[in-house]
Amino acid sequence: MNHLKGADRPLSSIRKELLAAVRTILPLDDGVLIEFGNRAGNDLDLLAVVPSSTQLSWTLGDVDLLVLTRPDCEQLIELLDPLVTEPIRMGRAVGGSPQVFEDLHEKLARPTATAEATSHLLHRALDNTHAARTWLQQYSAEPSARSADFFLRSLSFAVSSYRTAQRVNTGQISDLSMDALMADCPLLKAIREVQHALHRIPCPEGIAALLEAWERILLDGPKEI
Repeated sequence: MNHLKGADRPLSSIRKELLAAVRTILPLDDGVLIEFGNRAGNDLDLLAVVPSSTQLSWTLGDVDLLVLTRPDCEQLIELLDPLVTEPIRMGRAVGGSPQVFEDLHEKLARPTATAEATSHLLHRALDNTHAARTWLQQYSAEPSARSADFFLRSLSFAVSSYRTAQRVNTGQISDLSMDALMADCPLLKAIREVQHALHRIPCPEGIAALLEAWERILLDGPKEI
């Protein structure tokens, strides 16, 4: 991921300009730009699905943009990966083709439980656990809102991927939304609550305990979280 310095102006004052710039840069005639996350918050989360071979991920200040080709996005939907399922499920199209957005929604509405999806999600959980450890090390050495944010994002993806894998493995795929996962996963709910409070408490104390709780779960082996 490339990290670029953003402008000093508040995000709320340049949101429209940023969205317009992204629409201009990306080939969205046969793609779609999706805004998701807390739209009342201090950051801007975007997923762009494009027809060409463009694939990148970058952070510009408080703006996070993930660009995927449509085939790659559709493959991740088939694998029930929260990286794309939650933005598509909860986001809104702010550029590009409404039909592409509708097509992605329809594909997401027909989930299939497969061994491939379970394996992919478990690997995703482990990869994000490693990323969370790395970001926590940076945060412990020099606390900052940025390292706290990326730590919590990584940990949230780790836990949600693991919990989704459990559901896929047992065929419980009727509702894989983040709300459903949090309803029976106190740890994931706690992580998300700290995430939502970052704009008020940019350097929260005690976040290492979240990773410790997650690693205890991994050591104990597969079970309900």
